[in-house]
Amino acid sequence: MSNGWIDWQGPIESIFEKYQINNVLEFGLGEGTKFFLDRAKTKSVEFMAQDSHREWMQKCKEDFKDRKNWELEAIETTDSFNDTVKKAVERNLKGFDFAFVDCGIHCRTDILNALFGHVPIIAAHDTSFGHEDYGWNNIKGEGYERMDFPEGQGTSVWVKKEILTNKIPV
Repeated sequence: MSNGWIDWQGPIESIFEKYQINNVLEFGLGEGTKFFLDRAKTKSVEFMAQDSHREWMQKCKEDFKDRKNWELEAIETTDSFNDTVKKAVERNLKGFDFAFVDCGIHCRTDILNALFGHVPIIAAHDTSFGHEDYGWNNIKGEGYERMDFPEGQGTSVWVKKEILTNKIPV
């Protein structure tokens, strides 16, 4: 896809085709939220650290207000992995088949690391660049197999190894 905001949809579509995904946890709502809503029950967590985040959240709220399979949790915070962000992640560790991390703040690796062991399939966007800024080299991911899709901004997917080896459906 030519749109860098949603160039992750091809790789993620293949994950949805391969695994039965019914419940999605999305960190950072936006142009791709519709993709998830068209396929599964979706909870979006939006961290609002700037006025532009609040404006974006309001636009998305309006766009998806009629979607019965959508839940939004909007959280005021700063641009760091603080107690507010940590508690929001911890609150949402159960009941999801898939988590997608593409929030606007630069604590994506902290969110990913908190999700490991709790969500069987996890993906992140923008993984082909900004390794120092985003901290991509700090991802733990023990017990998961990592697949990288470098096209566009880059998308990485982690699947629990037991799902891959035992063919356990999600």
